[in-house]
Amino acid sequence: MPSRPSKTLDTFANPNPERDYLIHIEVPEFTCLCPKTGQPDFATLVLDYVPDLLCVELKTRHDGVPYPGLEEITVQAIRNASAENRTILSSFNFAILEKLRMIAPDIRRHAIIATEYFSRFPTSDYAQIIDDLVSRQVDWVAVNKAFLTPSFVDALHNRGLLAHAWVVNTVEEFTHFAALGVFAVTTDRPDILCAAPRT
Repeated sequence: MPSRPSKTLDTFANPNPERDYLIHIEVPEFTCLCPKTGQPDFATLVLDYVPDLLCVELKTRHDGVPYPGLEEITVQAIRNASAENRTILSSFNFAILEKLRMIAPDIRRHAIIATEYFSRFPTSDYAQIIDDLVSRQVDWVAVNKAFLTPSFVDALHNRGLLAHAWVVNTVEEFTHFAALGVFAVTTDRPDILCAAPRT
């Protein structure tokens, strides 16, 4: 860790400067020193912006080592804000979700399923996939939209799991997944989905 923080943000050219869209960044592992006490402070940094010519480049740990104590810090921040009933903890990492379940079983967990996960199972064997997800005791499952067939969504619902589709960028897709009973979507185009007629 540098002894002095950088005041420079790395950027890259906006690939779509002709249209407005929202970029949402959450950095749960933000740390700093309290200017008053000199003690470490932990926070989640949330940045929402509409880019002009440049976008902010995100930096993460590239060594594969988890941030030590991240789960405990996150749970403590949620408890300090009395936000247990308003929080869903999300991760691609099942080990992190399991650790969160052990230290905070009362806070809901959301597994974001990478495409590679499905390669562990026979293509159409939803039963094995659902059994595995249920055994991990998650509440929500975020899945690439290509894998969210009607039978897979039904199988998730039948076992008490909520489905979340990503990335949904057209009104037609949004309408399709809503009709399937998908509970949430991730989108790059909130402008289009917010303008969609409500029925």
